[in-house]
Amino acid sequence: MTTILTFARPVGVLQVSDRLTSVQSQKPDPKTGQPFTRTAYDTLANKALVHCASNAIVTIGHGGPAYLEKLPTDEWIAEKLWGKQLPRFIDGSPCLQVGRGRSAWPDIGYAVRTLKHELERLPPSMPELSIVFAGWQKARRSARPIMIHLERKAKQRSVELSESPRWWPRAQNVRYHEIGGYVSKDAATLLSQKMKAAARGDFRAYEAALADTIRDISTRHPTSVGSNLLSITIPFYRYGIPCVRFLPTEDHKVAILNAAGEKTEVLTTYYSPWLIGPAMIYPPSFEVGDSFISIVAGTAKAQYAPFLFVADMYWLQSLAGRRRSKVITTCPCLSNCARRRVSWGRSSNSFLRP
Repeated sequence: MTTILTFARPVGVLQVSDRLTSVQSQKPDPKTGQPFTRTAYDTLANKALVHCASNAIVTIGHGGPAYLEKLPTDEWIAEKLWGKQLPRFIDGSPCLQVGRGRSAWPDIGYAVRTLKHELERLPPSMPELSIVFAGWQKARRSARPIMIHLERKAKQRSVELSESPRWWPRAQNVRYHEIGGYVSKDAATLLSQKMKAAARGDFRAYEAALADTIRDISTRHPTSVGSNLLSITIPFYRYGIPCVRFLPTEDHKVAILNAAGEKTEVLTTYYSPWLIGPAMIYPPSFEVGDSFISIVAGTAKAQYAPFLFVADMYWLQSLAGRRRSKVITTCPCLSNCARRRVSWGRSSNSFLRP
């Protein structure tokens, strides 16, 4: 089981997920008598992807079985979006590849339909699976927030597809989505209050509220929901660049060894999700320090903070047909940008404003 919380509003999209997979026993527990028990299996399993389509950039979260067709579920999704078999090392683990996976890179609609079709091909004995897409799609000369949900019920072949309206009215321009079913009514009310109390566009405050909610669930269900979290932020293109943050309960370390096998240095490490774009596919990896990765141009550059920026900072802007001079800021925390107003639609008189 898992918990994935997705929050979207006209200033940006944020998704926070835990990184724990568990194993369910097939026999009753002789001590407690419970028919099924869960034990932690992998505390750092990946349940999130970032996909850059030809007309959109989205974060993808999934909950359900940890493996599909003998592949980890995130790896299975990445392969379907890439359009062919993933590049691999000799030991079989996925590796980085620069270059297109397909001759013509598809749009977000094609990517969603592809996953829906592939899910319907799986055997009906598969347990329930949910996939949520949240991000930004090109719309006229701007970009609009999107949220799409694929759900396949247990022992059924059909896949239900639901998506948010094309344009969000001002009174309904905040969206929440949960995978897991652990958020109670009281927890949802408390989360909503924290979100309303946060400054507009302060994604650090939004992130903290979502992370606290998941960790509270983790204390009550430690074998089903983990406390090591992954946060993916995709702001509106005028407010910054997409970024990924690993949120552990304690620092994770990696050791540098010399030829004799002796430790020469111990560094704090972070973890990245799948990054899939027209120019490269970047599998989950250990990160030391900050990394800047362009999954559009196919380049990578090191930085010096616990952030992982994904996609070119001008990608959404060029996607929407704007000139570079229109970018207001590239500050990832967005706290200094909350007072800026951006018009939506064709003109400044559009009814949608963040």
